Amino acid sequence: MDVAPMNVHGWKFQLVNQELSITSEQDPDVHLELSANAAFSLLDYLYQYRHVLHDAAEAETEHDVQARKQSSLLEAGRVEKVRKYPDLAQVRLPYR
Repeated sequence: MDVAPMNVHGWKFQLVNQELSITSEQDPDVHLELSANAAFSLLDYLYQYRHVLHDAAEAETEHDVQARKQSSLLEAGRVEKVRKYPDLAQVRLPYR
């Protein structure tokens, strides 16, 4: 029985011919196939540690939100400098 694929966070998950196929969306050569028994054992393992995974996922999400806020603040600061000093917007400094 084949099941429609699910693409999340750069990975494609799909059940094909009673195997779990996991493929990287960035590099299709990064690929893993698990038998039904191995996939079920993985599911059991993930369920057993679901609270740890939940906490880690929340921390990761919070870190991403903070990074986006920091980036937005930095960008807002650059925009404000351009408003105050429009002539500086034309200056291009060499990269080192």
